[in-house]
Amino acid sequence: MPARLVALDDATDIPLVRAMMVVGRHPLCDVRLDSLRISRHHCCMTQDKDELIVRDLGSTNGIRINGERVDRGRLRSGDELSIAHIRYRLEGEVAQEQTISDPHGSSFHESTPRVNGPAVLPDLALMDKPLADVVRGALGVLPEKYRIQVIVQPMKNDADSDSALNGDHS
Repeated sequence: MPARLVALDDATDIPLVRAMMVVGRHPLCDVRLDSLRISRHHCCMTQDKDELIVRDLGSTNGIRINGERVDRGRLRSGDELSIAHIRYRLEGEVAQEQTISDPHGSSFHESTPRVNGPAVLPDLALMDKPLADVVRGALGVLPEKYRIQVIVQPMKNDADSDSALNGDHS
């Protein structure tokens, strides 16, 4: 049986049909929860091996796993997740992780277009889309069975990041 978050309150179950899903009140979220207590982009869920990883996206009312408020956590079958005031129980088996790698060893940032040094900034219209949709669109046609993982890391030091953002390449 595919995994799903079964609603424990008056809400709709959430089938975990994608490797990554954004949950929130915004109409473009993968899972839309229509409540003023839910933030526009409330949390992100990714499947990893036999667990579901849930990350709060800076929401006002947060997430709880088995009653404990967390910024990030892992759920196994039978665990309870609260998204703001809406409670769910994880049931079924979470999909197995699959990793896509380029046999030539190139990475995404190496193929990003550059103009006189820093990478070209993305279209600002993308900022209103859920992260999952933006990543899927950037990668083109991929079967839904693949896991997409986005890692954001700070630059080595603040001086490097400030000069890169200002176009200073001394």
